[in-house]
Amino acid sequence: MASRAKRVLLGCLAGCGFVLLLFVGSCIGLTVWLNQPGEVLEPRVLLGPETTGYIEWTLRLEDPGTAEFTEGMLQRFAEISEQSDSPLPDGLESLLNARQMRSARKDMNKLFPIVVAWTTHPAGRPDDGEHVFTASASGLGHRIALMDWIFGLILRWRGGADSVNHEGERIYLMRESSETRAAAFVRNGIVFVTTDLDSAKQALARLGQPATGAAGATEFGVLFDSVPKDQPLQGALTNRGGELRRVLDALDLETEHVSDESWDEVRGATIIAGFRNETDFGGTVTLLGPGSDWAEAHAGTLGPALETLFERSRIDFVTTVRRVGDRIEVDFTTQDLFGQIESMN
Repeated sequence: MASRAKRVLLGCLAGCGFVLLLFVGSCIGLTVWLNQPGEVLEPRVLLGPETTGYIEWTLRLEDPGTAEFTEGMLQRFAEISEQSDSPLPDGLESLLNARQMRSARKDMNKLFPIVVAWTTHPAGRPDDGEHVFTASASGLGHRIALMDWIFGLILRWRGGADSVNHEGERIYLMRESSETRAAAFVRNGIVFVTTDLDSAKQALARLGQPATGAAGATEFGVLFDSVPKDQPLQGALTNRGGELRRVLDALDLETEHVSDESWDEVRGATIIAGFRNETDFGGTVTLLGPGSDWAEAHAGTLGPALETLFERSRIDFVTTVRRVGDRIEVDFTTQDLFGQIESMN
């Protein structure tokens, strides 16, 4: 009898040990998985023959400007930390600050590359379009995927009234007062936000198709191919259907500027930008007109209209308007970008 009880006890202990090992192994496996680099979006997979606008911002530490800005931001955090009062001896505090700095740099570097993009296509409505915003960070991909899974469980438990399933993906609908509700979904740790549910379904359909690149010889494709590819931020927008006015209106440009009929004569617009060093950020917005005479006639009105967008931002930009052939170019730059962002809080 005692022998049987002993075997039962040993069996229970072995079972508990196995469960404990399984739990510990699962925790370790989950931790390793969370810290592994996730998938980074190749946003051009959303481009197609019908694309009218696209802006991509890819941040990589291989880019000298991005690397310098990231290091400068870390140094600023270190200075703020050193300015705080601490009861620790100076030597110990310096040692801890140095260790914290190394850890912060390691965690920051894991985030890269980071890709943010905006894509727009005609939506069959004369006064609107389909917009898709995407964001992905290598170091956050698996964490976002886990959060999406947990959030999906919560929604299923509550009834899932604010989400729908489409092609195996859960699309979340955001609460808004207007008839159109913005939608969002996560695929492979990449976040997609669209202007409505139909746009989300269209984005999923494009993700399931082979990438077609920048739409080849289409009007948008030719325009986007003309954009210099040496800057982290690059984009183009055609204007055949009045897309430029709608974008400016969405950016809340004053009506007196948006109503200028000269915008309708613009063939397209491009933008390039990037970090110049650890503090400065700048770039160029270009309007392509029908000819040099048009550019000369309207540089004094359309250029300053674009300048007002930078002036109204909470970032102190310095802008310059110039005419180059059939183009109106607006250069913009700002110094101490991180310090300005910090002062907003």
